[in-house]
Amino acid sequence: MEVDSTAEQEPDTADKDASAPKRKKRKPSVDIQLLLSAAVSSLPELAPDAITDLLRRSSNTPGNVGKQLVKTCKNVEHFQQCFSDEEKRSYAAIKGITLRDMQELKELTDMQRVALRYHQHSLRNVQVDYNINGMGKHKKQEESGDKKEVEKSGEKKQKKVKKSLPEFVGEHIHCPAIPKNHRRKIEMITIRIDKKNPVKDLRKKLQLELKNILSTAAKLPKGALSEFLKDCKDWERDSVHFTLKKLPKNLSSEQKYNKKELGYIRFHIHKTQKMVWSVLIPKSPAKKS
Repeated sequence: MEVDSTAEQEPDTADKDASAPKRKKRKPSVDIQLLLSAAVSSLPELAPDAITDLLRRSSNTPGNVGKQLVKTCKNVEHFQQCFSDEEKRSYAAIKGITLRDMQELKELTDMQRVALRYHQHSLRNVQVDYNINGMGKHKKQEESGDKKEVEKSGEKKQKKVKKSLPEFVGEHIHCPAIPKNHRRKIEMITIRIDKKNPVKDLRKKLQLELKNILSTAAKLPKGALSEFLKDCKDWERDSVHFTLKKLPKNLSSEQKYNKKELGYIRFHIHKTQKMVWSVLIPKSPAKKS
C-alpha cells in the first residue's frame, strides 16, 4: 500500500511553524513622540511664509527625515563648544531622535516636519563654517556659478546698498562688529582664554601686542596704510581705525573686561596686525611661467 509522501511531510512543516518564534513588530518608543513634541515646542515664533517654506522643503517620509537628522547631528557633534545659543537649542531638540524610530513612524504632522526641518537647517551654518563634507566649498561654488550665469545672460548689475554691520556693544566697551563667518574665531578665542590665557594675564599681553602694532604702524610711509585700506572691506577699515585710534585709550584705563569683550579686542588686534604687516612687507607677485 502506497503512502502519500506529501501527507507525511505536512506534520513536520506544521511542527516547524509552531516551534519558530513569531517576530513581533516593534512599535515606535514613547520617547520619540516626546522628542517630537519637544522639538515643536522649542520652535521660535515663525512667520506664515517661513512655515510654508520649511514645510515645502521637508520630506513627507519619516525615514528620509530621520536619515538627514542623524547625519546632521553626527557631523556637528564635535563642534558643540562653538555652538551659538540657537544652535544649542536645535541640537538638543534633535540629538535624541534615532533613525529606527523614525522609520517605524507612519507619518509626521505638518508642525513636526516644520520643527525638524528648522532645527536641521539652523545647524547648517556650523557645517558651512567648518566646511564639513565640503559644504563650505559647495556654497562658494554655488555663489560663483550664480555670478557666471548673471554675466552670461548680459543682465546689468545693480548696485546693492551695503548695510553697515551693527556695533558690538559689551558691558564695558563698544567696538566694530565682525561678519558672521568670522565669529567662530571669536568663540574659539573666548574658549581658550580660561585654558591658556587667564583674563588677568591676557590684558597685559594685549597691551604689549597693541604697543608693538603702534610702533610698527609708525614706521609705515605716510598715507601707505590709508591707500591700502581703500581696497579693503568696510569692516576691516573700521577694525584698523578702532585698534589704532580708540583701543589705546581703552586698554590704558583701569576698566576690567569680560571674556567676550577680550575676545573681540584680541580679534581686532590680530586683524590690524595682519593688515599693517601686509603694507610693510607686501606680497611679491607670482612669477609667470
